[in-house]
Amino acid sequence: METRNESCFNKKIINAANHDKSVIDSILKQVEQKSLNLFNKFLVSAKITEIYDTFIVVNLNDKYDATIKKSELKDVENPKVGDYLDVFIEKLYNKKGQLIISKSKGKIVRSWANVYESKNNNLILEVKITEKTQNGFIGDYNTIKMFISFNQISNYSEGDDLIGEKLNVIVTKINKFTYNVIASNKAVQEVKRSNIEQNIIERIEVGQIIEGMVSSITSYGAFLNIGGIDFLLHINEISWKHIDSPNEILKIGDIIKVVVLNVNKESGKLNLSLKQLTPNPWDKIIGENKVKVGDVYEGKVVSIVDYGIFVEILDCIEGLVHMSEITWSEKNVKITDYVKLKDIIKVKVINIDLENKRIGLSIKQLTEDPWLSEEFKKTMAEGTQHKGKVIDLKESGCIVKLENGTEALVHTSDFSWTKKVTKVSEFVNIGDVIDVVILSTDNKLRRILCGIKQVTENPWKTFAKEFEVGTLHKGLIVHKTPKYSIVKLEHNLEGVLYKDKCDDAKNITNGSEIEVRVIEFNPDVPKLHLAGKNVKVTKNNEVSEKNKKTKLTIGDIADLSNIGDI
Repeated sequence: METRNESCFNKKIINAANHDKSVIDSILKQVEQKSLNLFNKFLVSAKITEIYDTFIVVNLNDKYDATIKKSELKDVENPKVGDYLDVFIEKLYNKKGQLIISKSKGKIVRSWANVYESKNNNLILEVKITEKTQNGFIGDYNTIKMFISFNQISNYSEGDDLIGEKLNVIVTKINKFTYNVIASNKAVQEVKRSNIEQNIIERIEVGQIIEGMVSSITSYGAFLNIGGIDFLLHINEISWKHIDSPNEILKIGDIIKVVVLNVNKESGKLNLSLKQLTPNPWDKIIGENKVKVGDVYEGKVVSIVDYGIFVEILDCIEGLVHMSEITWSEKNVKITDYVKLKDIIKVKVINIDLENKRIGLSIKQLTEDPWLSEEFKKTMAEGTQHKGKVIDLKESGCIVKLENGTEALVHTSDFSWTKKVTKVSEFVNIGDVIDVVILSTDNKLRRILCGIKQVTENPWKTFAKEFEVGTLHKGLIVHKTPKYSIVKLEHNLEGVLYKDKCDDAKNITNGSEIEVRVIEFNPDVPKLHLAGKNVKVTKNNEVSEKNKKTKLTIGDIADLSNIGDI
């Protein structure tokens, strides 16, 4: 399988460890002689034209004659006129005007040229195993040594002695500094397989029906042996019907026919189909208008995915129930709480995409939309009280599932009348069952807003008389900022004390006890504004000009919005 190669000789391919140094030096020296560029090559094929007792005459390029001593032909058996030899050009002309060539040096150059051809273009070389090492064997190729590791020898068993055997190899690595050569026997099989595969690919055309044997089966398809090479038949191309495993249709050893959908000559891959040899059931069913929007079917659940359920409604015809079409009540549906694989369920056709052969199905549309029913409107009316299970925590509040399965939001501002909610998990946790009151229901957007604090009476209204404008109260500083402080008063009510209305603002700190005067109390907002006890309040509930608070900035408003009950 070695091919005749007349490429220019590269001096870097000489491995001094494998040849006599004087010979190598001689070759390198002659290669560097620019005068040889007449041929633009150093390795040429020479044809034997005459044979004498001590020498032979050869012709180069049908133009030049030269002689070779017979002593250089020891490795050539029975040379005959017309045979070709690889020779190395040593000198274009000597003193007698003759061309000087070398058969032995030509062999060295040819051998290395083949080694590089093997590395670059998968040329298969035959080596003779001469030595066994700890990790492999040493093979000889025309005096060039190559290392072949045990794991790169096909069908090798530990302890096998291959010394003296011949082995086909492909060179996989040449060290650019030491020129040591590493080769592989297994690579030969891969190249042969690739060649066979390429031959098969070249003969196959799109639309062709070919026969193959099922050689192996995986979760994603079956491999068919075609002409000695395995090609994949993907699971999606085995049957029009949904299958979870190719084993449902095929078994190893089956001889089947498939149609070629695509041929990729570059990658050596075929796209094959078994199902395309039979009519597409969609064409008949949809063509005859057998499936219509509004039809109800009893089908089998054949697949459950993150986004919904695939249901087989007719033989080989499936539709998708999107997770949003499972129930009216829940948004974040856990599908397996509703159906299991192979369940027989009723579904309604809600859309048909003929172009993409898709059918949209619904479970929830088999029943009336509860959000539009009179019963729902009555049950979920504003002010009605319900029990809800906390199913999720948000930064702004929590999501609760009510008794009828609908989900509602409880905002942090509706957690407590008196307590400031800074962290939702400090007030409720997932799994808690709590009492809530419906604050509003939006049937179009399918949103319900609930409150926890509304279950009990608003204490701010209860204490309206006690906290009349001008009354004095003792409190505790629980939160201080540069512009205001939060004061906790009786009944856990909290009020805002601004710095410019505080008698001794510089000296108060968190935890300080203080006596304050009410300057504004609004139980509907609710709002409680305070001032130092010495601040005078007019009959119109206005502080004196000297003690009026400055206008709030946007930053103040944003800060206060996080306080809660202010």
